[in-house]
Amino acid sequence: MTAENGIEYAIRRVKDGFFLYDDNLDGARPEWVSIADNAAWFGTAEEAIAFAELTGFADDGELDNGLEVADRPWVWEEDIEPDEVDLELDRQEADAAKRITHAETVAETPSDSAPAVADSDALRKEFLGWALQTPSPHTGKLLSEITVVTQVSHLRHMSKVLAKTGSTLADKVQPTAFDYDSYEKFKPVYDAIMSDPEFIKNSRRVNRNYLRMAIQYYLRFLAQRDGVTQE
Repeated sequence: MTAENGIEYAIRRVKDGFFLYDDNLDGARPEWVSIADNAAWFGTAEEAIAFAELTGFADDGELDNGLEVADRPWVWEEDIEPDEVDLELDRQEADAAKRITHAETVAETPSDSAPAVADSDALRKEFLGWALQTPSPHTGKLLSEITVVTQVSHLRHMSKVLAKTGSTLADKVQPTAFDYDSYEKFKPVYDAIMSDPEFIKNSRRVNRNYLRMAIQYYLRFLAQRDGVTQE
């Protein structure tokens, strides 16, 4: 996540000043928190509003009555800031993915077959197209484009994100999640991250939950791609 002009954004309830939060940022378990640092902060106001839509507190880009977009200076220098070149490439690929016709999408669905040889760039593009068109299993709504692009960036820089959060797994995993081209290969990595006490303890909520959401979606993508039924 990269803040615009050093500013980050969250949704605030006007009547009591509480902020919107969700542990995985997918809208499944929204709650209102009184401490700003515990809120779900985003790099753009649009992304904050898209998050509110996922949680059911906005519709068609408009917040429910009594809610507003709050902002504050970006002061967390240790937070991960994905490379702007990578982000721009992902945005361009997201635009291209949205232009794919429904027929082409069906013909190239990830569940058809996995490639014989791992190709992290091809896998990243495949995941990007899938994530743009796959609703949240909890809300039935699509994630916003900027959220998907940020997911891809965190997956692309997985080891760096882990290092920024203080996790000891940073030097024990591949640099990018897309180096793991099957459910069987990625599931142990996913389990290790989700159970790592240092990752849970030391992470700022925004980075921790972006990565948690990203690896959850990526595991779901691989499961569908490989024909695995998740528990």
